[in-house]
Amino acid sequence: MNISEFERTKPTGTNYAINSCIDKYSGYIAQIDPIMDEGDQAMIEAYAEILEDLKQIKVKFLRGA
Repeated sequence: MNISEFERTKPTGTNYAINSCIDKYSGYIAQIDPIMDEGDQAMIEAYAEILEDLKQIKVKFLRGA
């Protein structure tokens, strides 16, 4: 399979799954705001880290790397 064939048939299900996860963790962060205690802060930090990882995965996926 050459690169143009991959681009033409890029897995849309995978892209949808990545976007869904990004939306889910963004929603979690929005639900916790405002921060009430240290537990909330820890959860937001964890969700933010997962969110950054997902965004990096999405960039690599879209580049086909």
